[in-house]
Amino acid sequence: MNDFFSFSELLKSALNTKKFNDNGEKFVWKDIKWLRFTKNIGVLLYKDTLNADVPFKTISLLRKGHARSNLLPPLTYTKPVPIGNFCQKKKDLIELLPLIPTVFHHFYQADSQTYR
Repeated sequence: MNDFFSFSELLKSALNTKKFNDNGEKFVWKDIKWLRFTKNIGVLLYKDTLNADVPFKTISLLRKGHARSNLLPPLTYTKPVPIGNFCQKKKDLIELLPLIPTVFHHFYQADSQTYR
């Protein structure tokens, strides 16, 4: 549960989606072939080709006036995710217990209120 972060929250605060890179060229996410991340926070280096001789292009994703150190995404979940149609789902999971390693059995056999 502590491994899932909400990166979309950063787009609402510190980061910004942009249509043009730092050189004024059109920036299209689906055309990116090669990404490079550096310690320069908020700056993305990318290529739209796999040719090693072509230099990386840059795009700054930070909003103006926001601190660079403020880029920690919040957790997506603060409590266990509820399972819809819990009774049938739990019954199906209990039937699959022989296929699940024993170390995880306690999770599936726990009281249903824990996961609602």
